[in-house]
Amino acid sequence: MSTTTQTLLDIGALRRLTIRCISETGWFDTATVFGDIKDAGGAETDQYTIPWPPFGALHPDNAAGFSALLEAEATDGTVRRLLFDTGWNPAWMDRRFAEEGIDEMLRQGQIEALIISHEHFDHFWGIGSTLQH
Repeated sequence: MSTTTQTLLDIGALRRLTIRCISETGWFDTATVFGDIKDAGGAETDQYTIPWPPFGALHPDNAAGFSALLEAEATDGTVRRLLFDTGWNPAWMDRRFAEEGIDEMLRQGQIEALIISHEHFDHFWGIGSTLQH
């Protein structure tokens, strides 16, 4: 039997919620990733056995992933920042975090929580980039 731990974060009543997309794509070229999947055994292949970048040899320049910054302003004016997912490719996420100022927010402790939406690699394999900041 497995157990799941959930941590609830109550952000209270909001005046506004802003969602800023940091990275919106799993990969840059669909034909390339479909070719990689085919070469690895096809669509029936377990996604965790395919040598995806950055941990494998398949087209590391094609990986990106999803990440967003949530900024929640409470009715009292308090602003809370949450990072939603970490993207896929650490090098790409380093670039996007720098371009959006997320790297500095992480360094200064201005982002209070990281939310991983689900276990697909394009949502959490950028964790190395997030943790280094």
